[in-house]
Amino acid sequence: MNLIVDDHLLKFRPTPNFTELPKHGVALRSQSQEGHIISWADHVLCRSHSCLETGFFRQALHLDNIGLYHECSLNFPQARKEIESYEAPKPWQSLGLQSKFGQPAKKVDWEGVVIVTQYANDRSIAKVGSVSQYYEFIRCACAYFGKKAFLKIHPVISGDRKMLEILKGFAMKHGCEMGHVDVSVIDHCESVHLYNSSFAVDAVMRDKHVFQSAPGYFWQTGIVQYTHGRVHEPMLPTSPWYRDKFMDFLAWRYCWHELTPLPEVMEIMGAYAHNASLFPLPQDFSYGAYLMRNS
Repeated sequence: MNLIVDDHLLKFRPTPNFTELPKHGVALRSQSQEGHIISWADHVLCRSHSCLETGFFRQALHLDNIGLYHECSLNFPQARKEIESYEAPKPWQSLGLQSKFGQPAKKVDWEGVVIVTQYANDRSIAKVGSVSQYYEFIRCACAYFGKKAFLKIHPVISGDRKMLEILKGFAMKHGCEMGHVDVSVIDHCESVHLYNSSFAVDAVMRDKHVFQSAPGYFWQTGIVQYTHGRVHEPMLPTSPWYRDKFMDFLAWRYCWHELTPLPEVMEIMGAYAHNASLFPLPQDFSYGAYLMRNS
């Protein structure tokens, strides 16, 4: 089956070598519709397609033949069975996984709860709700937790005056702390609260309980507690064993590295084009395998 990529992918360049794809027989979507289409972030209304997005570690990407965000394959009941039975070549703790975004040097030790902010215009919000719903979640969380809460500012909005003013207004009104700080702010916190953010992965890596307000990548996976839009609810127990299994699976069976050599990228795309399973990524070309080869 022919491989086709969105023209936008060559402009966005999620990997530095994507511009070389046409030289290797990959067609552009503007030139052909007959084949397996690799789209950026959104669904493509065709018989055979994969969606590409960044996350959930530093320089990580993932493809999904089902969809992204709340529709991704990780949320399927069958996915949990595959995750539970998976045996990783090396545990995720040995890979030196880093946060998707670079973190500031400033560190804060916080023992209350941490409310994770996002870039308000991000697709992860638009796909499952609205900007107003996201801000309402932040406002309600600040009102509920008050002085117990710390608002962790997303790196992307640290220089956006308008977004910062909105968040600052919520924090000041309800006595919350707020800052653009290192991920270690959650190391000693009680719990992490977010709308729909991949920061859930950072929290899980630090063995923190995550309350997620909106549907998203992890809402049905068992690693976060989905609150159906509520700011807070009684904490339900989660399994440390399953969280480790999930992190292994994310690193070895779902994500791959943006610096993966082009011949391997072609094999990854080919696997998604010709394999009907939920998780077609060849383990040898996974994010975990890349880190092991380049450590």
